[in-house]
Amino acid sequence: MNPKILVVTGPSGFDKSSIIKLALKSDKRLVKSVSYTDRPQRPDEIDGEDFYFISADKFTRMIEEEKFIEWQKLVSNNYRYGKAKKEFQQLLEAHPDKIIVTVVNIVNVPVFARYYPYAKSIFIDVRDTEFLIKQLKNSPEITNEKMFQFRLKFATEERRRRHLANFYMRMQEDIEASVKEFLDIINKVFDGSFHT
Repeated sequence: MNPKILVVTGPSGFDKSSIIKLALKSDKRLVKSVSYTDRPQRPDEIDGEDFYFISADKFTRMIEEEKFIEWQKLVSNNYRYGKAKKEFQQLLEAHPDKIIVTVVNIVNVPVFARYYPYAKSIFIDVRDTEFLIKQLKNSPEITNEKMFQFRLKFATEERRRRHLANFYMRMQEDIEASVKEFLDIINKVFDGSFHT
């Protein structure tokens, strides 16, 4: 029997983590896979829980040693993010009865699928463009209008690739309603009610 893997994706600059964190708290079947990044750690982030924060040199060595399932340098912020082969496999083996939740950029969903073709993916979209604009303007990484326009264009392009995911949902105004929809999709995907 194949492990249960859910790939979560969506436009960059949009806070998908809030939905995932609340879902993890309410459904004990879910276990989060942590990615590596060479971007600086933010004050509210925990190393090993939000990301594994490593130096740019170490990230480069991991690429050269082919330690990633997938990795990508986001042109939106110039930092790299990646999913390590060893840690991910260990997570699957440690939790054979759980649903492993992992965040992957939409561009790399097909790359991830080469390793785990039975994984299911869901694209969490913003409610509308106005909401995306608000999220981007509140981002600490965006410091000028040129950067804002670039990030908006990048996120818009990612939204156009949503067909690469198996399932789609749109963030609702009420976060609790969004979490409920997210969990409803998970239930249907992994109890066999949905087919792709």
